[in-house]
Amino acid sequence: MSKNVLLIILIAIGHYSFAQQTEEAVEDTVNLEELIITGTKLPTSQRETAKQVTVIPKEEIEKSSGKDLSQLLQEQSGIIINGAYGNPGQNKGIYVRGAGTEYTLILIDGQPIYDPSGVGGALDIRLLPLEQFERIEILKGSQSTLYGTDAMAGVINLITNQSEDKRIGIYGGASYGSLNTLKSNLGIRGNLDFLDYNVNFFRNSSEGISEAMDTAGTAEFDKDGYVQNGFQSNLNFHLSDKVKVSPYFRLTNFDGDFDADAFTDGENTYSSKMYQTGGNIDFTDENLSVELSYGYSNTDRSFVTSFGETPYKGRFHNLDLFGRYKFNEHLKLLGGINYQDHKIFDEATQKPDPSIDIISPYLTLLYYRNNINVELGYRFNQHDLFGSKSTYSVTPSYLIGNSIKAFFSYTTGFKTPTLYQLYGAFGANEDLQPLTSKTIEFGLESENETGAIQGGITYFIRKIDDIIIYDYTLGYLNRDQQNDQGIEVSAKWRINPELSIEGFYNYVEGKLTTLDNNGDEAEIDNLIRRPKHRFSISAQYHIQDKFTVSINGQYMGDRFDYYFNPNNFYAQEEVALDPYFLVNAYLEYQLFNKKLTLFADLKNITDSAFTEVYGYNTTGFNVQSGIRFQF
Repeated sequence: MSKNVLLIILIAIGHYSFAQQTEEAVEDTVNLEELIITGTKLPTSQRETAKQVTVIPKEEIEKSSGKDLSQLLQEQSGIIINGAYGNPGQNKGIYVRGAGTEYTLILIDGQPIYDPSGVGGALDIRLLPLEQFERIEILKGSQSTLYGTDAMAGVINLITNQSEDKRIGIYGGASYGSLNTLKSNLGIRGNLDFLDYNVNFFRNSSEGISEAMDTAGTAEFDKDGYVQNGFQSNLNFHLSDKVKVSPYFRLTNFDGDFDADAFTDGENTYSSKMYQTGGNIDFTDENLSVELSYGYSNTDRSFVTSFGETPYKGRFHNLDLFGRYKFNEHLKLLGGINYQDHKIFDEATQKPDPSIDIISPYLTLLYYRNNINVELGYRFNQHDLFGSKSTYSVTPSYLIGNSIKAFFSYTTGFKTPTLYQLYGAFGANEDLQPLTSKTIEFGLESENETGAIQGGITYFIRKIDDIIIYDYTLGYLNRDQQNDQGIEVSAKWRINPELSIEGFYNYVEGKLTTLDNNGDEAEIDNLIRRPKHRFSISAQYHIQDKFTVSINGQYMGDRFDYYFNPNNFYAQEEVALDPYFLVNAYLEYQLFNKKLTLFADLKNITDSAFTEVYGYNTTGFNVQSGIRFQF
């Protein structure tokens, strides 16, 4: 650990020296002043918070028109999306700072989105089309104090397209590309004095490739395509200068094919339908604001294989009442109470159609003065099955001059067992306890006076206790412990108004303390499909404010995977995955005062052969090109 700390210090000194030497003034958005909502539920600048928030702005999302959500997230520091470059309809898994897919909470406009029907609890992000969102805030580190269960590794807040300051605006786009991939969306938005509105329709489809790898080279494996379509609407009724009511509705349908197993073709189908509805009531005064937020989501999924149909159905209610009070320029308070209701519809479970409720009051105190910032948070969680669990957070930071922020964070987190682990047809255990975590992180963020150079370094340690494992004899049990640590380094340099470069380096390692075949305690490396070393570098060049060219290179280091070999009674075998370097490019040309944009997105332009999941294909060189418009 001492070597890691020394590395942090050396990189920080080097970055500070480089920033001090750059004198050229370049107009740019100063990152430390950007207002962030996700980190505290309060409008807070990066300067005033110790939490590490990555913002993907509207401009970057627009320049990702040929990508899906998983591919855009894959380009961010600290995030790996397993399957991002596999078959377009393949399931995608989110790993934040090396943590398992079930430890990251997804929000839409600040509202938690759960699928209680999932065995492991991870949300299927294929159901979230990138076309619906104009901003993404990524908050890494445990956020259970503010957002409750499942947020032990981080939170990703997807912010939907907002209205425009005119009565009627039409926007959308269409593209076509490799694998007979079609994407289209059309929306209307505007402002009618007392009403802001945004309505959007989308449809995406792809012929795809065979998910399973055909090692025999017979070319007899069929292609596994998908079709997705959906709708969303956001309304904001301004009842007065202080009161706003904001209902919403979203619907997504996804139908796709998938194969039987690694190296094994199959004529299996997957169908999923998710709809969400709810809304907010906001009251805002000079120093006090109160928000009542309600969200409902319903997921209906079905897998059809040679063994028959397997349905999964679930619904989730979330009710959140919280208030913000600003005592003065230096002290703010957030307090609220959250109610969650998780339910699955399955008569075959040990308890038919089981459900659980969680009630959680919480408080956050923010103090900022003389370049010192302190955030203190506490949450009390009352679960109707296992009782109470408290979490807390302490996150101080200190601004050195106007350019460097030093920060530290100690947070605890928890994750409740899923309903299938508690009551499912196989191995259910109603006595399961929640997983708990402790996370420490510290580091530096820096930018020069003009904002032309920005960078940061973070070191984190995360420990998760009472991990739930499945024993073929005893069923689900709280038993194992996970210990992860890593370093994240990032930098951005706006050389001039036309040219900018940025990049990051990630190091992560994880060890699981478990029991071996003799019942003795053993420690193993267990971050499957996640490399210890990863880096990315990107460059973007604007030509005459109309033509933009950007290129991105991603390196994934050595990894390993597990293969359950059918020729050896499905015994678990560890297999090595070779490192690879992936190069993507994007071009766009804007016309008619930026109302119409022509674009082309080129992925894997060197046509590299690589593996994300052992036994499954990835796409070679492919192109998606089309138009975006807004009038």
